Amino acid sequence: MYYQLTHVLKRRLIRELKESFGRHPKFNKITNWIKDRYSYADVPQFGIVIKNASSSKVQLSPDNFQGSVSSYVKLAGVANFPNTSVEWAREDRQSLDLRQGVFPSPPGIYYIVITSPTTFEVDPLLSANNELLLEAKDNTTTTAYLRNAPIFPNFLQIFNGGFLMRPNIDYTIDIATGVVTFINPPPQGSVVRANYFYPAQTRGPFNITTNYFDNEAIPGVILAFGARVQQVAPEGQTVLDKQAVIISRERDETALEFGGHWETSFNFDCIARDPMQLEEIADYTLMTLWGEKKNQLELEGITIQDISHGGEAEEEYDSVTGDLWYTSTMSITFRSDWMIWTPLPFTVSRISNVSATTSQLSQMTDQQLANLQSSLQLVPSVAAYVVPPRGAYDFERIS
Repeated sequence: MYYQLTHVLKRRLIRELKESFGRHPKFNKITNWIKDRYSYADVPQFGIVIKNASSSKVQLSPDNFQGSVSSYVKLAGVANFPNTSVEWAREDRQSLDLRQGVFPSPPGIYYIVITSPTTFEVDPLLSANNELLLEAKDNTTTTAYLRNAPIFPNFLQIFNGGFLMRPNIDYTIDIATGVVTFINPPPQGSVVRANYFYPAQTRGPFNITTNYFDNEAIPGVILAFGARVQQVAPEGQTVLDKQAVIISRERDETALEFGGHWETSFNFDCIARDPMQLEEIADYTLMTLWGEKKNQLELEGITIQDISHGGEAEEEYDSVTGDLWYTSTMSITFRSDWMIWTPLPFTVSRISNVSATTSQLSQMTDQQLANLQSSLQLVPSVAAYVVPPRGAYDFERIS
């Protein structure tokens, strides 16, 4: 984590210096010579070199615990795949703000399919919840239609009132057309609803940039790709990797957040062959970082705590001519936030059906219903949804 944070802050410092000097009418050419360490083939007329860094953490609590994270978005693994290409998935808060808090993508399971080391596709399996299937006006209706087809059969649930109907006992389903046929017509006044998943059109391909993010493939979701994007397909598979982003209808607790502050100091040299130019470059560097960039960076959680001049020095530039090269050492200290999200497992319950059919239940008295021995069982099955490369949550869609 130390090198990752340090590298990000160093790149940001270089970027901000280039932006500032790029607007300077006299020293705009220096932008080509603002670099990390001394990597010049030839010593330029002027430049800025970031030399070294040191860091220390600021602990805000004994175990760095900050709180729990609630989100619409979870990242899950898919069985038989490495599950390492997407490092994390989170809500795009800006996208939600633009829609007054309404999540822009419908609930469901969105498969991230890594088709090559530089491209991926999104294969959605959307969720239909509590869809009205039938309001029985009489006792003769035997057919109803799901709004979306084909469907994924293993996740289909049909309820008559509050009772779960049983496939091939209470109804049959044509997964290709979404036609539901009731073996016994639901009694008059019955309200039948369905929960199921159905596939949507595949999206992509989208480009993968290592150590960067994508916020376009799934509206409302930020996908972060690190350095572990798979290069070769696992044995028996035709794609390199596959993971699932689960979008729920409401926010759930998805992770525990641990974090704090990190103080990082950089030493850098302003260099020039003209001592007057050196003074101008050093002063402009201090003024633009402290006076202009400080407030801008604080909006992103990066605080410039201190910036100061060190000593000056001169080195021999050309032993033949005796030309000198002048340097002014400066130091800057940043305070930035760091956080780690530890995913929480979620529980999936298996529900067994009641032993009586819905038609039998509709004919029972209240006392008989109260005395009915139900075979409903909830069997918890705990699986972590973001734990690559540990266990995977086995979501798979229809082909």
